[in-house]
Order: sequence, then C-alpha cells, then structure tokens
Amino acid sequence: MHSDSICAMQMEIGLTKDKTDLMANLWPSHYGTLYDMGIAAWDKLFAHNPGLKKHFGFAENDPSSSWKNDERIKKMVLSLQQLLTEAVNTLGFGDTEALTSFVNNLRELGGLHRAIADGVNPDAFTLLFAILPEVIVDVTSNRSKDGPLSSENRSELLAIWRAITRFMANQVMTGWERNNVPTSSKYLKSYTDKCPNSSAGKPVSPTPTAPHPGFIPEKFRKVSDEDVKTTNNISLRHVALSPLSALRK
Repeated sequence: MHSDSICAMQMEIGLTKDKTDLMANLWPSHYGTLYDMGIAAWDKLFAHNPGLKKHFGFAENDPSSSWKNDERIKKMVLSLQQLLTEAVNTLGFGDTEALTSFVNNLRELGGLHRAIADGVNPDAFTLLFAILPEVIVDVTSNRSKDGPLSSENRSELLAIWRAITRFMANQVMTGWERNNVPTSSKYLKSYTDKCPNSSAGKPVSPTPTAPHPGFIPEKFRKVSDEDVKTTNNISLRHVALSPLSALRK
C-alpha cells in the first residue's frame, strides 16, 4: 500500500491512483524501446538547441548519425531512462523511502550539473523536461504490442507525464539553486572528479519525505480536465518553454 507521503505527492502534482496505474501499465519494459525513447529525446533537444552539441564535441550542423553512437551520449540516454523508470516505480509502487530517494536524486542531479556542466544554463533542463512528455507518449504508442494508444489514453498519458516532468524539473532546479552536493554513489565520482576538494559524500540535512507544496509552482500542481481535453494533438509549441537564447550563459 502506498504511504501517506506518496499519496501527498501524487495529490500535489494532480495524480489520482487511476492515472498512476495507467502510467505504470503503459510504461515500456523492453530495453530497446526505452533506449530509443532516450535517443528521441536527445534528438529533439538538439533540434531545438543545436548549440548544446558543442558540450559533447560536435558541431551545431553535425547530423544525428554523428552523435547517436557516442559513448557519452549513450551514458546520458541510459541515465535519463533510469531516472524516468525511477519516477514510474516511485509514483506507481513506491513508499516513503523511495520518495525520499527520488527527490534526493533529482536535487543531486541539479547540484551535480551546476558543478560539472560548464557553460550550460539550467534552462536546458527545463527544455529537456518539457520535451519528454511528447517523446514518451509517441514512443509508447508506436511501440506498444497492443497497437497505437487510443485518442483518450494518449491525451491522458500526455497530461500525466507533463505533470510528472514539471515536478521533476522543479526538483532539479531546486538542487541547482541550492548547489546540492551529491552524497550518493550514483553521482559522487563525477562530482569529485570535477571538484576534488569538495564536501561531496558527507552527510547533509535529510530531504523531507513529503515535498512541501511550495516546491511545486502553482501552475504545475494540477493536471486539469482541460489539460486532458486539449492534449490530444499537443506539440512543443503548446508547452511553456524558456527562450532558446537563454540556454547558454
């Protein structure tokens, strides 16, 4: 049974049990599908801001064939899919401990990239998280063994993932703004390699088990009925994104 903390978090981001069940039941289990989902997300990210390619040693006009097999990109894709799978497991089946770990991971991710991603503005994360819902739903629908999603399921799943990724983006930004120092083994090596004299790995104040409502901007708290009605043919132009010109310092 879900803990009170999980239920509180679901309510804060506008998710009912029916919605989390739909999300969990439709989440792909095949590794190849998840990997293709991650590649599609990076492809869209680079299409919206080609300048981000330079952080991986590629030119803005390099085709996708030049970076899709790069080992650094592969690691980023795998990390992204692990994070999304953690979101599904936490919201669909998790307990208080899982929620605490999930929120800490998101905040440490923000703190890590503030330290190691020279020249990358945090709004790049906002863009990536805004891109994800459409990518997730498209790949889920196209690769489903039961055939494409119905119009109703597609609309609802898109609204669900918009709410979840907004919550995730907010937690990453909280970690960036607070300069959270990673303590988990997942991020520790990357951080200490970049900041050898840091306090990484040392105990920090625990994250509240139930995120305070203030952590989530008011406009992101609910998936309204109107969201569900209007998301059938949604595209990125309907999502509030930061200006692309702001993605670089």
